[in-house]
Amino acid sequence: MNDILGSPFFYTGLTLLCHILSIYIYKKTKLHYILPILISMVLLIAVLKISGIEYKDYMTGGSMILFLWVLQQYPCLYLFTDR
Repeated sequence: MNDILGSPFFYTGLTLLCHILSIYIYKKTKLHYILPILISMVLLIAVLKISGIEYKDYMTGGSMILFLWVLQQYPCLYLFTDR
């Protein structure tokens, strides 16, 4: 069990699961002030606090999400910079 919890893929999956769940909540409630990213953060914080997972352990998988986000943003930054 500790092997699964120590895996970066577990934390990446946890992040994606929270985001998918927050999108589902947003679509069901149709309230404009409930933003999916806000709900994702609250869900992740709650899961980390309840399960006792430290943030530094979570960031082993979270760094993969951050890396993918940076890769996604790089082409946009390249297009809008002066050359």
